[in-house]
Amino acid sequence: MWWHHASNRPSKHDELNTELVKECEAFLSGHLPERWTRAHRPVPDWAWLSIIAHGSEAQLAFLEEDEVDGLVSMEQAWRYALKLVAGAVLAAAEMSGRTLEDIQREVLVPLELQLSTRSFVPDELVSFVVGALNDYRTS
Repeated sequence: MWWHHASNRPSKHDELNTELVKECEAFLSGHLPERWTRAHRPVPDWAWLSIIAHGSEAQLAFLEEDEVDGLVSMEQAWRYALKLVAGAVLAAAEMSGRTLEDIQREVLVPLELQLSTRSFVPDELVSFVVGALNDYRTS
């Protein structure tokens, strides 16, 4: 019956819920900026830190090794900042004997929440993270 088939289709509400879940998963796995970039959506400044605050050690190591050629776009500037930050975070974990997850939970997620209400540029992100890591080491 024609009305039975129509009820099996996902509603607009279901589609929005599915999209929200996918975005939450991307955020919590450090892939939200990549997802938004692929969808040609603007990436807010705070979202770039989510890569570091929620990404795996393998993701951070990849970022640290990333070759960023000639900075000609804001996305490339963010990628370069992430490269620097990833290296600093991995080094802090190694030097402190703490796990990446400890540093993410104790330093990066709180910083991410603090920065979520303001705009900043890539080099400021590096300063914010390095400053927070230094504060963490001395506390």
